[in-house]
Amino acid sequence: MNHDTLIEQELQRARIEFSDGFELRTPTSNYWEATLSKASKCRVNLCKLHGSIDWYRYQPDPASPNRQLVGRALNGDFWHTLDFSGSRQWPLSPFSEMLIGSFNKILDYSGGIFADLFHAFRASPRTSDHLIVSGYGFRDKGVNAAIVEWLTSSSTLPHRRSRAPLLLAIPATARAAATPLTDQALL
Repeated sequence: MNHDTLIEQELQRARIEFSDGFELRTPTSNYWEATLSKASKCRVNLCKLHGSIDWYRYQPDPASPNRQLVGRALNGDFWHTLDFSGSRQWPLSPFSEMLIGSFNKILDYSGGIFADLFHAFRASPRTSDHLIVSGYGFRDKGVNAAIVEWLTSSSTLPHRRSRAPLLLAIPATARAAATPLTDQALL
């Protein structure tokens, strides 16, 4: 849920492979593809339902000028990235792709990257024994409903009979004081 990139930085620092759906790659950027909902070979699927400070909307394909993709610059400089042809491109807006507030979130889950992310989020807990939540205040009714559905249906799924589901909520203020992630911490 965090808009910042601390989780990604810690996963990279700890050399824990993760998938976040930004799988379409160029030399300067990664772009969102709806692959997060597909079976990932990564141990961690990171699903940032409310966007991120480093996500921007681009038109990276000169052959398809109406195609807009959400991407992030690999070096953090979103103003100096290259499109698919190798030409310099600029974000379509200086504002990052994030959902902020309470009213618009449920509406924004119905289209674009946020619809893809919400679908992936709803699908992935059905095959997961663990759900780690960080920096979330539990005020998003759509997300809360998906979490409750996961918690209440977990005992009826055959692959979950041996274990109870784990829901770990880390308040945003406690996150900074937490110890660095290790591979064991994600088991």
